[in-house]
Amino acid sequence: MATHVQQHYVPEFLLKRWHLGSDKRLTHFQWLRDKLRTDRLTAKAVAKEPHLHSQRMYESEPNVALERDFMGRHIDDTAAVVHKKLLSEGHERLSDQERYQWSRFLLSLTARTPEMIDFMRRAGQQLMAQAMDEQPDRLMHSGRS
Repeated sequence: MATHVQQHYVPEFLLKRWHLGSDKRLTHFQWLRDKLRTDRLTAKAVAKEPHLHSQRMYESEPNVALERDFMGRHIDDTAAVVHKKLLSEGHERLSDQERYQWSRFLLSLTARTPEMIDFMRRAGQQLMAQAMDEQPDRLMHSGRS
C-alpha cells in the first residue's frame, strides 16, 4: 500500500496547536462554489494534497521520496522538536543548530504551497522547452561520453 501519498503543505505539528473544543479539532475554512464553507476537522485532514511534492506524479507509482525522506525526516521532524522547545523554553534557549533547523523549516513553508509547487513545475517545463529550442543537440547528447 502506498504511503506518503497525502502530503501536507502546513505540517501537522503546527496545525495541532489549533485543536480546540470538546471535539479536539480545528475550524477549516474553504471557498466552494463561491460560498465560504466551514468544517471541524483534525490537523491530519487539512492543508494537504495528494502527491503535492511527488516526482513522476502521473505515473502509476509516483516517487514520494522528497516528502518521505527529505521534507519529513530533515525538515518537519527536526522543526517539530524545535517548535516544542520554542513553546516550552522560548527562543533564547535555542542552540545554533536549532536556530538553523527552524530557519530552514520557515523557508520551506514558502516553497511548499500548492501554488508555489505549480509555479516551479511550470517554470521548469518552460526552461526545459526553451533550452531544447535553443540547443537541442547539447541536451540530446549531454548524458553520453
